[in-house]
Amino acid sequence: GYNGGFTIGNEDGSYSMKINGLVQTRWTYVDNDAVATGSQWGFSNAREWLHFSGTIASDFSFDIRENLGGNIVDPAWANGSFEIADGIGFTMGTMKFAGNREALIGDENQLAMDRDAAYTVRQGIAFDYTGDNLGFTFQFFNNNGGAQGAANMSGYTWNARLEYMVEGTWDQFAAFTSETGGAAGTLVGFSYSGNDAGDGAATNEDQNTWNVDLQMQFGGSNLYVSYGDFSDNVAPATDWNELQVMYGIYLDDSWELYGRYINNNGNAVDGSIFTVGVNNYLAGQNAKWTTEVIWDDSALG
Repeated sequence: GYNGGFTIGNEDGSYSMKINGLVQTRWTYVDNDAVATGSQWGFSNAREWLHFSGTIASDFSFDIRENLGGNIVDPAWANGSFEIADGIGFTMGTMKFAGNREALIGDENQLAMDRDAAYTVRQGIAFDYTGDNLGFTFQFFNNNGGAQGAANMSGYTWNARLEYMVEGTWDQFAAFTSETGGAAGTLVGFSYSGNDAGDGAATNEDQNTWNVDLQMQFGGSNLYVSYGDFSDNVAPATDWNELQVMYGIYLDDSWELYGRYINNNGNAVDGSIFTVGVNNYLAGQNAKWTTEVIWDDSALG
């Protein structure tokens, strides 16, 4: 049958597998006065992936994402998990780095065509807790996603994320959009991470990243605000901070207008990016048409 994906399993659900997939195909036009080519256009499949998740013997679960290619090759992952106690879970394998809310929301449930920055996937373990209004995740990885096993030379990265749900239900925050007549909700999140080089060279040793974000849904419109800061005591020239504000509003039952403003102050990218777009929900999040225009005034634009 179908339950958020094509699902197979036994009668009591103790063994099950859900199958999801995504194809994002697009036409892109780029006008850049800073390069000799000037303007270019072309067709591409931006993303193509298959996703398998489910349960084993009731108490254990798996989560596997396999990328099939595409113009944007997002990291894949594979992990297993089980519940230690009521509301407390343990996961081991490769998984998303919980740096901000935008990274945790799936490709298919984004407001704009692409995230501000690609999410990262790392190898390690995670403990998570979900209560009525409070959620917490602690992740412990190989240093900066580096070599696996002993080759990692005992280097590690840790990340902690705390979320407080002021109003709403946890499920509704799996997407940015808020349909007309939908429930209102507010979710506040904070993440902090750091690195240790272990027995290896002192790279990625004194880096710290923190992010605070706000996701709000108003039953017909939505708001997301995020501010992140990265600092490297060894190489301060690589420090950066970034503000993102994103807002969407439904024009009727199926058309949504949105805008996004990003301001980045840093070494690699410095400047602002402004985006305006419309989404047409042909079959909810399962089939969506997006038209988007981006003005990029950053150093890499």
